[in-house]
Amino acid sequence: MKKVIKIGFPILCIAVIGGTFVLLNKTTEKINKNRLTEEDEDQSFVESKVPEEDENLEEENTSNVVVDPEEAKVQEVKNKAKAIEIIKEVAPPTSNSYYTNEGMVEDKYLVAVRDSTSKEPKIYYAVDIVNESYEIYVK
Repeated sequence: MKKVIKIGFPILCIAVIGGTFVLLNKTTEKINKNRLTEEDEDQSFVESKVPEEDENLEEENTSNVVVDPEEAKVQEVKNKAKAIEIIKEVAPPTSNSYYTNEGMVEDKYLVAVRDSTSKEPKIYYAVDIVNESYEIYVK
């Protein structure tokens, strides 16, 4: 009986540790796959141009308009992409920088230019996509 415990217990421990590594590896692969998919979706919106609206059209009364939630999400992603595009014209990307959208401040999109090695923000811009203007944002 002691021989079974002396041999079986180490084998059981090795199997549990090996199983843990296999599950951890699969979970990491799923996370990386999802992250790559999200980046591809974000990049596809950044690369597509938003068609300019006709300036002669009358403004609609938005208080009575029902907005589809999916359509609102798509428009929000397009607005974020447009904010990043405006900043790319001002501060062109370098090999060690990238852009992130940090949310909104007073109806302006907050765009950060980040260092790709340290992930730290170099500078923040508050972008007004309606007027296509920007200002350096200081907290």
